[in-house]
This record gives sequence, C-alpha cells and structure tokens, in this order.
Amino acid sequence: MKRIVTLAAALALVALACGDSGGGEGAAGCEVGDTDGDLVLYNWTEYIDPELVTAFQDEYGVSVTEDFYTSNEEMRSKLQAGAAGYDVIVPSDYMVAILAQDELLLELNKEAIPNLENLDETFTGLPFDENGDFSVPYQWGTTGIGFTYEIGEPGEDLPATWGLIFDPELAGQFSGDITLLDDARETLGAALKYLGYSLNTTDEDQIAEAAQLIEDTRSRLATFDSDAFDDLLVAGETRVAHGWNGDFFAAFDG
Repeated sequence: MKRIVTLAAALALVALACGDSGGGEGAAGCEVGDTDGDLVLYNWTEYIDPELVTAFQDEYGVSVTEDFYTSNEEMRSKLQAGAAGYDVIVPSDYMVAILAQDELLLELNKEAIPNLENLDETFTGLPFDENGDFSVPYQWGTTGIGFTYEIGEPGEDLPATWGLIFDPELAGQFSGDITLLDDARETLGAALKYLGYSLNTTDEDQIAEAAQLIEDTRSRLATFDSDAFDDLLVAGETRVAHGWNGDFFAAFDG
C-alpha cells in the first residue's frame, strides 16, 4: 500500500461535562486527580485501543462508555438534538469553534489539567480556540489517497494526484473500486485541491465547481465511507480509497 499525503486536520479534546451543576455555564468543576463518576466518551470510530480503555477503567475504578460518530456534522446534529451526558468529545479543529458558538461546550478548568504546560507551542494560539478555553489538542494528521500495489507505484506507474479519484480518464480504470470519505469538508477539500483552488476558498463559483466535480465522480465510486474504507482496501474489495493517514497506517501494520 502507498499513501499520498495532502489535506491536514487537527483533532481536539473538549469537555462537555465534569462535575457541572451550572446548566452548562462556566468552567468544569474538577480538581487535579478527581474522579467524579464514570466516563462517557463521544469519539471517532476505532480511535482508541480497547485495551487502553480497560487499563483506564482499572486504574481509576470507573467504567467507560463509548459512543462513536463518522463525521463532525453527524456529531453536532446529535448534540443539537439534545443528546446529553457526554463528558468528552473529540471534534476536528473547525468544529470546536462551531460547538462553542452553539453553547454546547463547557470551559475547561485549566487548574485541573497540569499537563497543559507540556503542550508544544506549535499547538497553542490556534484560530478555532485561541486561548484554549474549550479544547486541548489531541492528535493531528492528514487525509490523502491509499491504493493497492496492483495498480502501480506512485511517481513511476501513477502520477501522485487527486486525479486518481477525480480525473475521468485516469480514475476510469478503477471505476467501481474507489471510495471517498463520507465527510463533506474533507471530500469538498479534496475536490478543491484537485481543481487548484484553496481549501479555504469562499468563492461560491469555485465551491459550486468542486461540488459538481464530486457529483460527476459518483458514478465511479463504490461508496462514500469514513468507517471501513481501509478494511475494504486491504480486503481487495476496492483499489483506491480517500481516507485518514492514521487508519491507513494501522491497516498497513496489521
């Protein structure tokens, strides 16, 4: 397997509740080392090793319940619909600002998080939460293209390009064996990059062109998938996949 790294996204841990008795207002009320009950975590699928969850439960004497989502928008919709009881969620960078504006997040009690002093300066002063009031950077990575050896080597047999998905002539040879992430931001971003536009463009014509490109690509896709794209690739059910680098690496190591 090979990967072509392109788009970047950061993930952040944010607190939804922690000993809060103020109806969601103010900072979470934990002290250093406090355990105020069982943990309910809302996270992306397959992001935490089950053995780590078990070790956490054993060390702190609590149970951990995990709910999962496949896109930021899915997660936000559930929270907006009134889903309650989550202690920690793990959105991508841009979604932190949106959830804070929605008043769905508690401010962090930084006195209860002494390890913040170990945070690399690269991950401070971030535009989506400049003062770190609601989030702590957790992971960062990229999205790109993974594909099977059988279709060739990048730079030799194949050009390193988003055209492997979006170019009708180049991608046509893999028609029916391609997956795109079921994530509007990542998929639209990939299309914009292929067209030579900025990921952050606000030009409505450019965005419309990228959206039409995705629509034109649908006939070559096996599916939009954010959960099993790596498994499909490894199993040989697809040959080209748009996905997150962490999932690709885990699949390759397996």
